[in-house]
Parts: sequence; structure tokens; C-alpha cells
Amino acid sequence: MKTIKTISSSLKVGVSAAALCGLAVASGPAAAQSGERSATDLSLEQITVTARKIEEGLQDAPVSVTAATGDGLALRDIQNITGISNLAPNVNFGLGGGSGSQSQANLFIRGVGQNDFTLVADPGVGLYVDGVYYARAIGSTLDLFDIERVQALRGPQGTLFGRNSVGGAITIDTNDPTDEFGGKMRLIVGDDERIEAYASINAPVTDTFSVLISALARRREGTVFDASGRELGNDSVQGGRIKTLWTPLDNFEVTFSADYVNENEGGLPEVPLVRAADGSVSDSEQVFFRSPVLETQGPNDNTLDSFGFALTAEYGLSDSLEVKSITAYREIDATFNRNPPGGSNFSSQDDFEQSQISQEIQLIGTTELLDFVVGGFYFSEDGANPTTIDIPAAPVFPRFVGVTDISNRSLAVFGELTIPLTERFRVIGGVRYTDEEKDASFTSASIPGVTRNTAPGDPVVEAIGFENPQTLNFSEVTYRGVLQYDVFDTTTVYASWSTGFKSGGFNQRLVGFAPGQFTEPDTFEPETVRTAEVGFKFENSILRFNASGFYSDYEDVQISGAPPGAIATETFNGAEAEIYGFEVEGTFTPTSSLLFDFSAGVIEAEYIDVQGTGTEITEDDEFVRTPPFTVSFGANYIYDIGAYGSLRARTDVFVSGEVFFEPQNVIGTNEDGYADVGASLSWINPNEDWIVTAGVNNITDARYLISADANAALAYDIGAFARPRNWYVTLQKTF
Repeated sequence: MKTIKTISSSLKVGVSAAALCGLAVASGPAAAQSGERSATDLSLEQITVTARKIEEGLQDAPVSVTAATGDGLALRDIQNITGISNLAPNVNFGLGGGSGSQSQANLFIRGVGQNDFTLVADPGVGLYVDGVYYARAIGSTLDLFDIERVQALRGPQGTLFGRNSVGGAITIDTNDPTDEFGGKMRLIVGDDERIEAYASINAPVTDTFSVLISALARRREGTVFDASGRELGNDSVQGGRIKTLWTPLDNFEVTFSADYVNENEGGLPEVPLVRAADGSVSDSEQVFFRSPVLETQGPNDNTLDSFGFALTAEYGLSDSLEVKSITAYREIDATFNRNPPGGSNFSSQDDFEQSQISQEIQLIGTTELLDFVVGGFYFSEDGANPTTIDIPAAPVFPRFVGVTDISNRSLAVFGELTIPLTERFRVIGGVRYTDEEKDASFTSASIPGVTRNTAPGDPVVEAIGFENPQTLNFSEVTYRGVLQYDVFDTTTVYASWSTGFKSGGFNQRLVGFAPGQFTEPDTFEPETVRTAEVGFKFENSILRFNASGFYSDYEDVQISGAPPGAIATETFNGAEAEIYGFEVEGTFTPTSSLLFDFSAGVIEAEYIDVQGTGTEITEDDEFVRTPPFTVSFGANYIYDIGAYGSLRARTDVFVSGEVFFEPQNVIGTNEDGYADVGASLSWINPNEDWIVTAGVNNITDARYLISADANAALAYDIGAFARPRNWYVTLQKTF
């Protein structure tokens, strides 16, 4: 069933939106299979997005969004969600953030995000798969296999989304079943004993029922080994998805999907960062890249099982009115051990369990005077996070055991409407009301002289435990307004104002220094963002170019860091900040065989008041994972070799400014800046159902940090570096 075509989708509208069309139009075999687009055609085409809950052209969507197709991501050898950092301006995704787990994604957009992984720390950027909200950072490094598109929306989102997102949203749409039999297989081999297999098959079972089954498995060696010989930074993932589509009536369809992913691999490839006399920090050559980490003790494991299902029903009440329901359940069961190398001998273990239920209802329609989307959202989650921390170097505090149990609920109603005042000028407005309740209980113990093998459930631990259940309630109204004017058929200008908030919560790490002595569990308040944006947009037959500038007033910033002299990360309010910058994105296709895409983001994020934050942050500290500039450039070229098919060459360059990973800007736990270059060459057979690609990532063998962590009380500075130069070969067959 096709989504309603609204008034605004048939008109040009102003929007800060651009696609990396080198990705989107070079869609390869998926397009060849559907017959809609040749794999060797690089001319500019209109891209469909769903950012407004309707299917519309990218240039018609009144949101700031970067879009890329699944096959375009595969062309750049981007296998999971963190690679989107190299595509979208002022977007930064990273791994780690204190857990040591490769399954944790830290998502930041325009300086707003969250670098803590605990159950009591909500993400600042919303992550959605087929409309289903993923609530936790653990389990969010999703593999991008068998997907239709990825979209990165910048700025507060809430008037069209189930869960309010203060910084932005990432949406992933997986491929839907179709009424034609077909499939795809992709095999990748490469450096570090890399082997990956992806497969999907689509089959129409009846005239009204189709099924799509997808599976993946990937393995690769790590870049660091700990003292026990365990690989760190290696890949060991397998999973699958089944998706069905039932269309009993022309105006009614039901989609069901179920997915499962298992990870059983080492943790992040963290190594000591050696501090020089001047305070600077560098990586230790002794332990860098595939060298033993001699001072690491205990395991460095990362295991995760993630499962979920979703039921989506769409019913057309009329040609101009549709109702949509999304019902979903998800659960995570993970264990991750972290034993940072270095002299502190600090080690930790987290057992992480979480389950969630969500229900969203949308009513989408159009009248002679306006378009509208209204909806309601319910979300509930339960979770537990037992944590064990060993510090043998500190006799007065050798062991900390804590268990956090949470139960959260979120209710919201939201809506947005578009009113065309004239043929060229329109007004868009939206509002949202959110009500949230958070319940948590904590059990904590500090035990001198207990061996590492004592489990959190040991009776001795429970006998001296501490429990303090608490409940927090939050409610907020947020809104969005946009003015759009089409100056010419090819040119649009716009101005928007939006607000967003993220609710407060608890600090779960109740650290004691002797039996019966604990830090009382405290709380932190919501944070809010108000963003103004103006922009310019141009598109003709060969060029798409967008530019936008923005300013954000960021209040009660939630900062996660260690208080002076403390070993545990806590979240505090108190900081006021302002963020401003600009973004440009574009695609130039001078011929159908040559395409250039580019993007650039410049951002200044600065604290203007840091009183009462509880940390050592000053107004001179830079924001976490917010480089002052990023630039990306890509080039595609297709060369016809006649009866032998075609050759496709692709080159990509990504340049980033300085990145800090600690809010206190500890010297050395930062990346000064780097350039990452990749290239590939593909052969496409005449029928475009076979593609063979050879490529190289990180051609210059650049050494740059992807994660870093420091703690003065525990005396460690550690970091994880990107994988060095590596080659790969991909064989893909579509049928």
C-alpha cells in the first residue's frame, strides 16, 4: 500500500536536506533487480525518504537529513552504523564510552549525545529501525545488511517521532518483501583473516503474502591481544531477520519482522596511552597493533544476544486518510568485561539485561487546506545491570559490587501540520507532550579482601548491601515551526525553530569505601535544546547543493564524568552552552558515468556557565565527540568495456578536526585530527547481476583514536585506535 501523497509532497519545499548521492544513486544490483535504476547510471535522481512518516522526495522533506542507500554503504565498505560519521556533517558515532564493549554506540549530532552506557542514561540521539525505537546504547552498533536506506536527521526531533530525541535521530529502513522472487548474496574476504557472508531471499508465497529472509555472519582478527591471548577489536557476529508482508486488501497491509543477533568477541582494542613529561600522551609502540598487552589481567569479553519483533499495520481509511500502528518488543542480554591495560590493574564486569515494549499509532492525512500527521506513543522497559569492579592496587577499596534495576515508562502525543499559504510559501508547525516515569533500585557493596571469583549474588555481598528504590517523574511540551519559500523552481530558502528535551535520571554507581559506607544515590534533571536554523537549497538536473546555518541554546547540559578524586562516572547538570555552525552537502553529476559527492560541517560548541556541575569541567573544555570541522569527498566513475560489462571506480576521503573523548578534556585522551582515505574498483557484468569489488580501507595507514578513557583516581589513560590499512574483495550476486 502506497503512503498518502500529501499536498507538500507534490510541491517544492524549503529544507536543510541533502543526500550523498554517490551512495544513493550508485545503488548497484538492488536497483538492477527492481528494474528502476541501472547499477552503472550515476546521473542525479530523486531519492525517497520517510523522515516525515510519508514517502516523499528528499528535497521535499522539511527536515535536516542526510540519506544513503544500503548498497551505497556497501560500496564504501561501511558495515555498521558507526560508519555514518564519515557521511553526514556534524554527526559523530563511536564505540566504547566506558564499557569496553564493541556493541556500545555513542551517537552525537551537532554536539548533543550521551557517552555513558548505563540503564539510567538515555541516548541523546534516537535510533529507529523500521519505526521501532532502540532505547539503549548497548546493542546499538547495528549491522547495515539488507537495508533500503539510512537517514540521519539533525536537530531536535519529537513532533513526528515516537520518543523525543533532543539531538537528532537515526532511522534505518530495512528492505520490504516484494511480489517477485529474487535474492542477493555477498561474500567478503580480506586482511586480518576477514570473512563475511550476507544473503537474502525474497519469495511470494501467495498473491497477497510474501516473505524476505536475510542472514549474516562475519569474522575478523583483532588488532590487540591481551595477556591471556584473547583478541581485542575482533569481529565475531552472526544474525538474521525474517520479514513478511500480507496485503489482504488494496488499502490494508500488515508487516511482521523478527530479528536476532549474537556477538561473541573481544572488547575494544584498548591500549595504554603513554604520558610524557610535558603531559602529552601517545600510544605505546610496545602494545600497539597486534602486540601483547602485558599488564592486562582477567578477561576482555564482549557477548551479546539481541532479539526483537515488530508488527506494523497500515489501513487506508480513504484516499486521503491513513492509520498506522507499530507494535514492537525487544530484549538484550549482554556481558562485557573490561580490563584496561596499564599499571592500575583496574577491571570490571557488567551483566546487562533489558527488555522493552513500544506501541505507536499514527494518523496521516490531507485535506484541501493542509496536511497533517498526529500520533500517540507508549514505551515501557525493564532492566538490570549487575556490575563488579576490582581495584587490587587500593587496599581500602579492593572491590565494589552494584546491581541496578530499572523500570521506565514514557507516554507521548504529537503532531505536525503543513499549511500552504500560497503556491510558493508554506508554514509547518508541530507540538509534542511527553510524560515519563522512571523507577530504579540499587544494591551496592564494598568488600575488602574478597577474591575476584565472588559473584554479585553471593550471600556475603547481599548481607552488606544497600538498597534505595526511587521514582522520578518528568513532563514537557516541545514544538517545532518552519517557514519555507520557493524563490525559484530550483531554489528554496527556509527558517525553522525547534525545541527538544531529554528527561533526567539517576546515578547508579554507588561507590563505598568500606563495608556499610556508600555514596547516596543522587539524581540529575532534564536537559533542553532550542535550535534556530536557516538555509538555502538548490537543485537542477546535474547539481544538488544545500547549505544551512544553525544556533542552539543548550541548557542544563547532562555531563557524564568522574568528580574530582572519584573512580566512578556520574551524570550532573549545571552547564549552560551554546552551539552554532553550518553544514553543506552536494552532488555533482556532469555525465551519467561521473559523479562527485561532498559534505562539510563546521561547529563551535562552548560552555558559557559550568557552575555546579560536580566535575572539573571548565568553560575552556571542548564538547565530547564534536570535532570543529569535518569534510568528506567521494568520486564515482563508470567505464564501459562493452561486451565485458563495466568498471566502477570509487574514491572516498574523510577529514576530521580534533576530537575529545573525555568531558574534562584530559590531555592525551583526544585525537588531534586525521584523514581517512579509501578506494575500490568494481567489475559489473553486462546483466548487472554480478559485481566483483577490490578495495583498500585506510590507505595511508593513519593512526587515529576512535575511543579513549582516563581516570586520575585509577591512574590510567587508555585508547582504542582505528584498524590499520586493510584490503578486501567482495563478490556479489543478485538474482
